[in-house]
Amino acid sequence: MQRGTRSRPGALTRSLAAVLSNAFDDAYITQEHLANIIGTSDSTVSRILRGEVVLDAERLDLICMALGVPLADVVTAADQNR
Repeated sequence: MQRGTRSRPGALTRSLAAVLSNAFDDAYITQEHLANIIGTSDSTVSRILRGEVVLDAERLDLICMALGVPLADVVTAADQNR
């Protein structure tokens, strides 16, 4: 990938979003609170949970920690469901 270009969301991104969205629903946390924890806006959190944002490993790890779910479990579930 060229420097400065953005990846388009693919099957894995959409699958990660579905797993994260389910964890978000179970976490009793608001989008605003999650946004504050990971250092982004509410609208970006919404886009992440809809599978419209390709996540880097660091941000995915922050989200998992905020939601109280193990990163490995999220990645495994997303891989199995894509």
